[in-house]
Amino acid sequence: MSLIPMKQCINDYFSALQHLDVDEWLATFAADGASHDPAGAPPQVGHTALRLFFIAVTKDFASVSIAADEILMQGSRAAVTWRAKGVGANNRKVQFEGIDIFEMDASGKIKAVWGFWDPAAMFAELHG
Repeated sequence: MSLIPMKQCINDYFSALQHLDVDEWLATFAADGASHDPAGAPPQVGHTALRLFFIAVTKDFASVSIAADEILMQGSRAAVTWRAKGVGANNRKVQFEGIDIFEMDASGKIKAVWGFWDPAAMFAELHG
């Protein structure tokens, strides 16, 4: 697999998060793609489950600024460090960071992603 489509897909994934665009985000996943977010949580598999997950995670945000800091690729996998800032619908500001591990399919779409971060701490800060 070429690394260029993988990197583009990962950048598209973070762009969709930044734009809070569920359809753009889903377009980065294979039809049977899975999100283990956070890692260790039961996976959300397939576009219907992924859509509901995205909406649940982003519904409290007015805006998000998120981008990949570093993308390290090997074969069909990539490790990505990222940082984010957000403003809640309640106007509270939050900062958070993590590492995502991506596994891509042969077409360059996300087969699975594992998120290593602390959503409980982020939501606690966001909600005060």
